[in-house]
Amino acid sequence: MADPLGIVLAALADPSRRALLQRLAHGPATSGQLAELLPTMSRPAASQHLRVLVDAGLLRTTVRGRQHWHELATARLSEVEHWIHTLVGTWTAAPTLTLVGKLTAEPTPALVGTSTAAPASSKERHDRTGQLR
Repeated sequence: MADPLGIVLAALADPSRRALLQRLAHGPATSGQLAELLPTMSRPAASQHLRVLVDAGLLRTTVRGRQHWHELATARLSEVEHWIHTLVGTWTAAPTLTLVGKLTAEPTPALVGTSTAAPASSKERHDRTGQLR
């Protein structure tokens, strides 16, 4: 089974596709209007970039006559935003190498598991610089 987050992140990795998404953040546009944003690229190549964005769930396409209109589909972007927010929250709460180095320089029984003493208060946290918050 495919990794939905990986598919979205791969689609976002290309600067041309990010430029298309940035334009669409201002409202819907036709395939022709979007292709004009990529002047060094052929129309078929621009269409392929649009197809990648559609396949990743980042765009919705509506056909009106001969024109293909594209607009952002924000649900997948919200999933990426949630994943990044969770990652940042985990990272900021994690110990740093500076803090780990301070802790391992002077091992304590609590660190090596030989003490039954209660752990330090959960309110005592260190920030990313190793300072007690």
